[in-house]
Amino acid sequence: MLSISGQQLTVLPQNWTKTIHFVRHGEAMSNVHGEKNRAQYKSPEWFDADLSEKGWAQAEALGKHVAAKGIKPQLVVVSPLTRALQTASAAFCSQPVAMNGAAPMVMMAKQAEKAGYKVARMELLANGAPPFIACELCREYVGLNPCDRRNSTSYQKKAFPGVDWSFITLEEDTLFPKDSHESMEHLGARVVEFMEWLMQRPEHEVAVVSHSKFLSVLFTKCAEEAGSSVSEPAKADLSRWFENCELRTVVFAAPTAPIPCTAKSTHFPGGHSVV
Repeated sequence: MLSISGQQLTVLPQNWTKTIHFVRHGEAMSNVHGEKNRAQYKSPEWFDADLSEKGWAQAEALGKHVAAKGIKPQLVVVSPLTRALQTASAAFCSQPVAMNGAAPMVMMAKQAEKAGYKVARMELLANGAPPFIACELCREYVGLNPCDRRNSTSYQKKAFPGVDWSFITLEEDTLFPKDSHESMEHLGARVVEFMEWLMQRPEHEVAVVSHSKFLSVLFTKCAEEAGSSVSEPAKADLSRWFENCELRTVVFAAPTAPIPCTAKSTHFPGGHSVV
């Protein structure tokens, strides 16, 4: 600890921290209809809902923000639900890249319009983008709303061929029966399991594209367990609700043991061995 103007500063080496850019997906078709009539969230029409036209515009605007701010995650971890995959693709594959003779690698396949359900979009390339991993652990709370159930893994692989699907072990979405829902205790445990997995990754800077309820539980838990080490205004800022396509950057630190962040460390060893 270092005391500056009455404030206690915590100082840790960079490799004891991990920077995470958390993103909520853009506006989905289920949001459009559900905000007008809450009963629409229960409609099977919005099973694994796509982004709306506004949601695509939000995701593309986020892509411009990411480029302007120089945000360069080494990895994008994304929920396997369509609206999150579309948001991640538009935000982190949106910048033109010089191919230099390399074969194009498709992150998201071309999407044909289906009036009222799906917005047409050209394919998005993985060239120049960080690796994408689909992760079931960071999907939305699994309730009774069809929009929070996912398509089959084989279907999503065709739609998003540039994503690494090796962490998804189930072909069909059978985590919970369609007439039941996930308990809040299970969701809380899933949040912890996800963070344990993420903290063991070697990347120093990661983007996570997820959902409102999952992110709310994660950050409420962070604020509650921080105790007196974090100010009340900081806790309030942490735990406020995520807007559609909001990006919030936080730093996780391990004060007792280094986080295995071997990639992109700025540390230079110095000494006699380097020259």
